[in-house]
Amino acid sequence: MIKIEKLEKLDEKELYLMFESFISKWSRMIRPCDFENFYRLYKELDQTEYVYGVFDQDELAGVFGLSGSFVEPMPKIKKSFALKNWRWHLGVKLLGESVHPNECYLSFIAVAKEYRGKGIGQSCLAFIEKFAMGQSDINTVSLMVAVDNKKALALYKNRGFKVIGQLNSWLTRGILGERSWLKMVKEVD
Repeated sequence: MIKIEKLEKLDEKELYLMFESFISKWSRMIRPCDFENFYRLYKELDQTEYVYGVFDQDELAGVFGLSGSFVEPMPKIKKSFALKNWRWHLGVKLLGESVHPNECYLSFIAVAKEYRGKGIGQSCLAFIEKFAMGQSDINTVSLMVAVDNKKALALYKNRGFKVIGQLNSWLTRGILGERSWLKMVKEVD
């Protein structure tokens, strides 16, 4: 039975799943690209989203993050900025989407390899839509997805998400390995 729980933060197990799921992006942003380096850099970020774990019994099946007006601002902690990590900091900025006041923004979703194609993404999106409907000031769920991510695009379209814009950037191509991104939304009222 699938269970979705809000997490205080992403711990090592959840971060490893995220690292594995987006290795093609991280390999362009982090030098050297290993989990230890990713873990250290991720822990330096200010948390600006709610994070959730998806569990099958006690097994981690996925993780996702949500941003929006419902997230309480976290205290800012001064972080060190090493020039050698410029790709990481720029990549994080490029991946950040400004969220409109009426949006619930899906900032990331990662599903464990052994659970892909087994309805975990569908379960996550159903949970997110229900969560958004429970927020009085939220009327859409939004996300950004790489044009080349055909499986994710099919999942989102199957759930009723519509493309409302496209971002083409040589900068995201150089830093993240993806030039074209689609902004997708679904109304939830």
